[in-house]
Amino acid sequence: MMQVIPLQHLDNVCKMGHGAETCRYIVADGGGIKCAKHEPVLVEQINRRVAANAFVARGDNCEGLSDG
Repeated sequence: MMQVIPLQHLDNVCKMGHGAETCRYIVADGGGIKCAKHEPVLVEQINRRVAANAFVARGDNCEGLSDG
């Protein structure tokens, strides 16, 4: 299960809104802005799109957030 990213973490670590520096694993759903780094299927899709230059966000800024 993905964890909602605290606003301060979004700014300081994820660098949301900073172009290529922005973490590539930020996703959003009806529950808020979340970290997908521990979701293997999403990570595979995101990494493939980054490699194909299909994402502006290219960062891998931390170990990721998890519920555990």
